[in-house]
Amino acid sequence: MNIQIAASTAVLLAALVFGPEVFAQDDARRGPAGCVPVTERTSERGCYLLVSDKLGKMPGNPLYWNLASFANRDLAERAKEPHSTVVEALGKVWLFMIGPEGWRAPEPGQHVATLGPFDVDPHVEYTATYMEAIMLPGATTMIHRHAGPEVIHVLQGEECMRRPTESRSLDQEASL
Repeated sequence: MNIQIAASTAVLLAALVFGPEVFAQDDARRGPAGCVPVTERTSERGCYLLVSDKLGKMPGNPLYWNLASFANRDLAERAKEPHSTVVEALGKVWLFMIGPEGWRAPEPGQHVATLGPFDVDPHVEYTATYMEAIMLPGATTMIHRHAGPEVIHVLQGEECMRRPTESRSLDQEASL
């Protein structure tokens, strides 16, 4: 998948993986090569690994990435369920849930988005890797693959995704 940034972009990414991942090369508009741990952040721009959470075997298909925001981490932690992860990113506290389409976080959580559907192998144990990225216009990544589904939620700006069979622009608040 080739990703080209058309405007200064802030995105949240989720990749369900069961094997090694492939990361991108250097691009000054993008920040450090590939995604680096958030603890190694040297600037606002770049792709940062926030957390990897072992989810185990996933329930039936199709699945969705459900995003909710909370006023603070304590409230989000109290709302956690199986296959959910609390993440602090891009100035907010998030509860990310991999599960059914209609899932909603309990009050006072605010529903942000439901992304999917995507399918997984029910016999495989998965780890969800969550990332945040801020990139400048024109930033690109090399063609790469993930061992499982990749889901992207654009919070600000625009992102162009190119696959062998399609090219698609994701605007603010759009998802893939």
